Amino acid sequence: MEARTEVDATGTVRVAVAGDVDFDTCPVLAAELAPLAERAPATVVVDLTEVSFMDSSGLHVLLAARHRISAAGGRMRIVGAREQALFLFEVAGVTGLLDAA
Repeated sequence: MEARTEVDATGTVRVAVAGDVDFDTCPVLAAELAPLAERAPATVVVDLTEVSFMDSSGLHVLLAARHRISAAGGRMRIVGAREQALFLFEVAGVTGLLDAA
């Protein structure tokens, strides 16, 4: 799993994630998202377009990051989630929380 962060001209932070996000790899994603709450960007966009699989460990990382970013006054959105991840969000009842589409 890979995660890389970019900031655009408007200050929006985009975190592009690729590969499988599971128990073994989610610490990489957590490490990428953790400092964002401290920077308090207005919007963090987590792009899951290249994520082939996500389990509940990855979901936990996303929810924890959303909580920290929201507490710091920011907003986190999920974009590009594939059917498997969207199904996971739906079953967990968190699609609205993650602003996922």
